[in-house]
Order: sequence, then C-alpha cells, then structure tokens
Amino acid sequence: MRVCVSLVLLVATIIAAPAARSQVENKAKLPWLAVMVLPGTGLSPTDRLPIQDALNSRALSYSGDGLAWQLLAFSPLESPLQEAEVLLEVGRLSDEGKKSYRYLKLSEARKVFSAAGDLLESIPPAHCDPGLMSKMYFYWARAALDDGDESTAHRLLSQIGRFDAEAGPDPAVMPPNLVATYDIALEDLRRKPEAKIILEIAPGNGDLFVDCVAKPAGVVQIKGHVGEKFWLAAKIGDGTYRGTFYFTEGPRRTLKIFSPRSGDAARIADHLLGLGRSNSTIGTLKNSANDDLGAISEILHVDLFLVAQIKSNNEGSKTLRLGLYVPDKGIIGPVHDIQLDQKGRPNGAELSNALEILSRSMRSPSMIAALQIKSEPLADKASVAAVTQPANKDEIDQRTPWYQSWWFWTAAGVLVAGAVTTGVILGTMDSGESPSGQVILTVSPP
Repeated sequence: MRVCVSLVLLVATIIAAPAARSQVENKAKLPWLAVMVLPGTGLSPTDRLPIQDALNSRALSYSGDGLAWQLLAFSPLESPLQEAEVLLEVGRLSDEGKKSYRYLKLSEARKVFSAAGDLLESIPPAHCDPGLMSKMYFYWARAALDDGDESTAHRLLSQIGRFDAEAGPDPAVMPPNLVATYDIALEDLRRKPEAKIILEIAPGNGDLFVDCVAKPAGVVQIKGHVGEKFWLAAKIGDGTYRGTFYFTEGPRRTLKIFSPRSGDAARIADHLLGLGRSNSTIGTLKNSANDDLGAISEILHVDLFLVAQIKSNNEGSKTLRLGLYVPDKGIIGPVHDIQLDQKGRPNGAELSNALEILSRSMRSPSMIAALQIKSEPLADKASVAAVTQPANKDEIDQRTPWYQSWWFWTAAGVLVAGAVTTGVILGTMDSGESPSGQVILTVSPP
C-alpha cells in the first residue's frame, strides 16, 4: 500500500513539475511593446519626434517583471539636428545666458538657458562636457532663484549631480540662499527611494551612454533616485538612438535598445512608406489589421504597438490619439485623446492617466485572447558574450539563479529598426571659452 501511494505521489510530482514550470514561464513571459507614431499627412520628423520620445519615456514605467510589458526602444525617425551642432549651440547659449545673468537681465537669462535645455532634450547627446552641463544648470538655477522662482531653482540644482557629483556652490563666496537651496535640493533627492533600470542593446552591437558617460557592453544596470532624469544615447548601426527617461518607483524596469542587423533598416523603411501611403489612423486600425504594421512587428519581433496619431482641428490646436495595436487583430481596448501644447508635447497628466489605463487593459480578457506572445530568437553570439564580460558590479545586472533571471525567460535577440539621429561626435568642449563665429543649425527636409 505504501509503495502504491509513493508511486502515485512520484507520478503526480513528475506531472506537476512541468505544469508548475509552465506557469512560471507564462507569468514571466511578458509581451514586447514598441511605440509607433503614425506618419500622417503633412507631418515632419520635428512634429513626431517629441511624441515618440514622450511615449517611450512613459512606457518605460510599465516595462519589467510583473508589469504590463517589456519596452523595445525603437524609433524610425531621423532628427534634423546633428549632435555636434546642438552642443556648439548649447555652448553659445550658455555663454549668452551667463552674460545676461551678470547684467541682472534675469528674465532674458532664463529664456536663453531654457532654449539650451530644450535643444538638449530634443537630442540627448552621447558626448558632452560635464563641466559645461553642470555650470549651465548652476547659472540657470541662480537666475531663477534671484528672479524669485525657488521651486525651479530647486529642480535645476538637483540636476547638477548628474554630470559632476563634486559640483556645488562654495559657501565662502556664494549667497547663503543659493547654498541653502542647493543643500535642500540635494537632501530631498537623497531621501527619495533608489530605483533601478536594466539596459541592453540587441541584437547587433552598439555603444551605450547615460548622461554622456559610456557604459560597459552587455546587460547593464543603472541606479538613480525616483523621479530623477537621465539622458540615454546608443550608437547603433549607422545612427544613434536617443531618449530622455526617468527613474520610477517600484520594480526594476527593463529597456532594450535595438541595433539593426543587415537589411532590417531598409525593410522597415519600405513598410513605413507603405504605412504613410495607406494614410492609416486610429480609426482605420480599430477594427482591421494593417499589413505594413504586421510586417514591421515581425522584423522587430514585438507583440504589440503603442500607436499614436497626431490630429489637427480647425482652430489650429492639436491632439494625440493613443491605442494598443495587436498585429493581425487591430486596436484592442480603449482609445485616448490627449491635448498637445504649443511645442507639440502631450499634456503630462493626461498622458500618465492614459498609459495607466492602457497598461491595466493588458490584463483584460479581450487583450489576453488577442495576444499570442512570440518566443524570442536567440541573441547573437556577440550579444551573449557581451553579457558575460566582467564590469563594475554596480553597473552590471546582479546575477540571479538562471531559473529566476529575466533574461532566461526573455532571451535577447529582437531586431531593431531604423537609423535614428546621426551626428558628428563632438568631444569635450572648453567651457571657459565662448564659441567663436556664428553657429547655424542646418535642418534637413523631412
């Protein structure tokens, strides 16, 4: 009798083990998501890039184990600006802003510094002079504080440490209110919880930069405080992926940046042309599939797109329509309309609310029924080797048992598309000298 019971238990264990393993796999296997801003009629890269960047930034908050999806940072858009040109112009504007500040033209100084900040946000650099960046934020904060805007000064002073951890106002020569505001900003930042993000370039090779600092090859973990901003640039193929992201409270987030392999960029470009010719909208995608989007999803190996459409009304204002598109199925779940400001950027509160609702809709019966999560191809040998390279233990993902690791269940190897912005790499600039001559930003036709 005991033998029979033992045999039954043994057989039950053998049967249950694969089932339990399958449940773990299903739980850990999240769909891959990429952002796609529909071409639209009369829209240039300048119109679409801020939307692409904002959606990627917000989508990262829902990317990781136990969350809604895993984000594939993909942008088929090319910036009309070059990195070297932007950095030269930022240097010129920084000098102009400091000069205006010294003449107590506070409002003018703030406008000039704001223009420099907007340029850097539009094309986060891979290379920059940390001294120039920290001094620009420092003088910008001084102008805001002297102009009576303490909250803006607080926010700007907290950015200095991204580029120079040792920078800060000297109490011996700086005004007491500036020193006090800096100390409060620094202390407030330190009190915020620590957040972590896993970064990887795949399936091809690439070079990764965070706030102009080169990172090791492979799977890299970066740390920051909740709410803290960072610039990300990845040199991939013939171009560079760029984006501005934030550290988010809660689980560790994951972000994969795509490096195209041979022929990927050309194939995606062809399908993007087809997508533009079909004049697809959120409405036309609501109940039908699009062959070009389906083909792009196969090249990227993603399970769904966060699709965006820019709409203009008769008054000249613009709105953004958002929805989740499943290849071969169409838009699944709710559609959201978000107001765009005069600079073409989505309203932050409305965008956050829309992404929160869309992320929850991933658990709806209709979405679960529509999704058929792809099994990822194996990573290139180069990518696999890069993961195993030794590096600073604070930067590389801390190794967990293989059966618990996120990379075990989601092996790298997604295909990347599109050269993004290409630029001449500018080394460090001498922050003590004002750039000579007139700087002209060249703009390529869309």
